Amino acid sequence: MNDIFGESSNQLLRTNDEFKDLVVYIRPFSGGNGHNLRFVFLNKDKNPINPDNFNETNWNELVHGFNMKKTESYVQYDVAYPIPLTNYPTKYTNGGSAKVDFSYSRRGFGGILITAGFGLNFKLFTKGDWEIVFHFQRENPRFDNE
Repeated sequence: MNDIFGESSNQLLRTNDEFKDLVVYIRPFSGGNGHNLRFVFLNKDKNPINPDNFNETNWNELVHGFNMKKTESYVQYDVAYPIPLTNYPTKYTNGGSAKVDFSYSRRGFGGILITAGFGLNFKLFTKGDWEIVFHFQRENPRFDNE
């Protein structure tokens, strides 16, 4: 089962059934090498969010993958399947699922540091080129300082 989790001082992310600002799609994409995992972030108008905005994310240790490629529209890795490769706990898993965490910080009113984060626990069993899309549906994340 895929689990979305997050927290924010901006009240952007909610995880109850009544209201969800963040929806995640896991879908195949074409043009890869059959071993790609791509992360895409969309704002409420379905426009790409530059991954560099998630300035607290440790991209080099996000997944058990290689050859990271970061563009203004996505971050992509070469990976081996299945994901996770083992049920043994590692820094890339929570034991039974792969886990990814994304976060950013900015300065709020009065210079207060505001940090927001979200993540996903997931499993992928089928080899291929997969895209995990995080779509902010009601409000866009606030990346700019006040």
